[in-house]
Amino acid sequence: GTVHRVTASGGGLVDLSGVESITGPSRAEDYLEFVVDGTGTIDLSGLQAIQRNVRFNVNTGGNLILGNVGAMSLTTINVNDVTSSFRTSGTLYLSADSRINVVPAATVNVTDDFWFTTANETFLGLDDAVLHLNGNTTQFLEVGGTDLGISGSTSGNFGIGQLVVGQATEATTVLLVDLFDNGNRVAGRAESLYLFGLGGADGLVIHPGSRLVLDRINVYARQQGEWVHLNSLFSAGVTEVPFAGGILAVPEPSGIMLLAVAGGLLCLRRRRNSRV
Repeated sequence: GTVHRVTASGGGLVDLSGVESITGPSRAEDYLEFVVDGTGTIDLSGLQAIQRNVRFNVNTGGNLILGNVGAMSLTTINVNDVTSSFRTSGTLYLSADSRINVVPAATVNVTDDFWFTTANETFLGLDDAVLHLNGNTTQFLEVGGTDLGISGSTSGNFGIGQLVVGQATEATTVLLVDLFDNGNRVAGRAESLYLFGLGGADGLVIHPGSRLVLDRINVYARQQGEWVHLNSLFSAGVTEVPFAGGILAVPEPSGIMLLAVAGGLLCLRRRRNSRV
């Protein structure tokens, strides 16, 4: 097939910040490819929609910036080196046939929500990576794992190597949701989240002032070499506990449905906006 390539390397900048949508070639064997390496930068900070046969390769020292973006079909994002920098200035939405692959210890920075709809766990290659949710408002994070109990999953299963919530200079709240059925709901139970850890590093880091809200989602995190079922840390009537540097929370029972509905409406609104 034919590859149409846009490359930034050697410290160069390709400023495409005014681009709002990208559509790749119609033939399945052809690709539009964006490549950054060697401290090069591709700025697509205004990008809202990606359609069909588009691939991003963020290589050694490369810097890729996307906007409030919906990858609506056949998009691949490859973060290929721990020195690679990939971030979005808004939401990242991945369609059922789009994928992200991140090498061990590399970081994906998302400043708003992170949604995925695939039922193929190999399409979410984050189990050795860092997902940093570092916006300044409530961020929604989709979960998709099969609930196998504590330490029942050690890789794959829509898990994440390390989840980082907030940053030292700015607090955020991350709300876990199971809006999309990623193929792992069992007997009406919500899907779950596994945070595997990175070598000796904890699976969950919450910066001071930031909060991770579990809702009805079971979360299992490897902390200081041991698995912890985060939901088990709450006794009756307790809605907040200090953990991993910040706060773990569960919403009041009356607010759970409202939060889930709000998350769904917000996601749908952002997807509509991405097609404008």
